[in-house]
Amino acid sequence: MNMKLYDEAKSENLNTSSLIVLYFLVFLFGRIIFSVNASYGIVYYFSFGMLLLFIVSTMLVPKKWLLVHSLMLLFSHPDITQSSTDVGIDGVLPSASIWQFSAFGEPTILWILSIFLIYFYRFRRLAIDPYLLYVFLIFLLLPLVTSTINGFAIDMGRVITDLKFGVILILGLIFFNSIFARGDKTLAFILILILAGSFSILFYDLGALLINILQRSEYRFANLSMDVSKILTLFVFYWSMLKIKLNLKSLIYVCLMIISLLLIFEYQTRWLILTLVAGVFFLPGKYIFRAGLLIAGCIALIVALYLGENQATVLMINRLNVFGGLDLSTVDPTRYFSILNAIEALNEKNGWLFGMGAGSYFVDSQNILSHLTTAAYDQSSLDQGKYYRLHDFFTHSIFKIGIVGSAGYFYFIVSYLKLRATKIAYSQDLQIFMYSLLCMLPTLVTFPTYTSKGVLLTAFFFSIFKKMRSPTLAY
Repeated sequence: MNMKLYDEAKSENLNTSSLIVLYFLVFLFGRIIFSVNASYGIVYYFSFGMLLLFIVSTMLVPKKWLLVHSLMLLFSHPDITQSSTDVGIDGVLPSASIWQFSAFGEPTILWILSIFLIYFYRFRRLAIDPYLLYVFLIFLLLPLVTSTINGFAIDMGRVITDLKFGVILILGLIFFNSIFARGDKTLAFILILILAGSFSILFYDLGALLINILQRSEYRFANLSMDVSKILTLFVFYWSMLKIKLNLKSLIYVCLMIISLLLIFEYQTRWLILTLVAGVFFLPGKYIFRAGLLIAGCIALIVALYLGENQATVLMINRLNVFGGLDLSTVDPTRYFSILNAIEALNEKNGWLFGMGAGSYFVDSQNILSHLTTAAYDQSSLDQGKYYRLHDFFTHSIFKIGIVGSAGYFYFIVSYLKLRATKIAYSQDLQIFMYSLLCMLPTLVTFPTYTSKGVLLTAFFFSIFKKMRSPTLAY
């Protein structure tokens, strides 16, 4: 009897591993195909054909596969395929990603909206809840009203850009909640899909790093992933940390943590490191000691790499200004003076409570923003001297929707995700899943907000967390 139970458990683990490998290969193959741009010659036309097939398949794949189909948007289609440096050297190169697809000069968001309309048509019955009205009021109605009052509603293109956050968040919550409400997708299966997708991004970027090193006689830093889905390296990091036990299998998790940490430094995105650390504090008490040891170990590794003059580590520490004191004007003068100019605009328009609205901008007449490139702002902003976004979530949120709107957003997060104590019995794997989602919260609510794909990724994780906090769960 015991042997039978052991065999069943072993069979279940084998099946789980097989599914992770299967979906990992699917997402990785998609990642390779949809990352191809026009510089690849004839290969690009093959990838472009695969993109058209992907779009058409929205109408053809069985409903039970629509979740996997939608996750291809998150895991396999990069939303940014060229850095500003690459654009400056080579010009804009069309890619085979849905997030970059524009057939006739139309906004790329139209294709995403079309795909979601097909999803909704095929589902027929959608999961609508009062929270959607709340999101509409905060992120659509409020910024539209304040934009009109402050005189920014003239440039409709910029207004639509700012409203995309609310639109995509609503669409994502409707779609993913509708899938989970059907009851045919268990939390264990959703975890498999997230792990497979996260691994596909992790190993794609690791491959890009290794190829870059092998092709250069002298290694120089190059930003690996310009795509917002790189935040899933954090999920791999947290999940691996929580899976560690005192056995040989844990060496795999340690290796995954090291790879994740390596890539996080190679990305050279300071906010990822800050939210990685912040996420650790969302762990329950029983993991605090483990988190403390982890942080100590990471610090020791970083110091060792720094002393060994590892280029990515040295560059990141210098970018964080670790040894120079907490002086934002030194760490990031563009960000610092942008904030000062935004504060000046808020004071001038009395916009602190409700923000400046959709399409709003500030100018640099008070504090000159010098030496700017398209890495900081788009070319139109540079030409006109009108700056439509800030480089940190908190100031950007207050600038666009004010203190009232920002407070409303955080209230939405707490109430929608039911972050208050809820006693629900989970299996160990699902406990680790939930704690990993908790650790991701600081990143999810701040980092991905600037791109449509990032907002959709946030909506996906929000829907999962809501399902996990539901009193009726499908394991």
